[in-house]
Amino acid sequence: MSEPTVLLTGLGIPESPRWHEGRLWFCNWVDRQVVAVDLDGRAEVKYVRDPGTHPMGYSIDWLPDGGLLVTGDKLRRQESDGSTVTRRAACERDRRGRARQHLPQRRGLQLRRG
Repeated sequence: MSEPTVLLTGLGIPESPRWHEGRLWFCNWVDRQVVAVDLDGRAEVKYVRDPGTHPMGYSIDWLPDGGLLVTGDKLRRQESDGSTVTRRAACERDRRGRARQHLPQRRGLQLRRG
């Protein structure tokens, strides 16, 4: 087995890693970004959250058509032109006051806030 290689430095709380389309994607919480990096260390910021309108806390996944989903206070989809559409509140209260998550089912597994 080869030795581990550092691809990026200077990150602030990288979380929710996902392998997608030949790159490692993750949420960089401090900078409120979704970043994709390839095995040569080339990084690309794919999504940025405005701290004034999007609170901290999120995870990522993709729809079957390739659309990026970003969770948090709401479920958002990044469109192909880079714009963001709010799909719905990610968590609502039912009649008994219990939190219900409205996140998509993917390959039989529930996508959860992370």
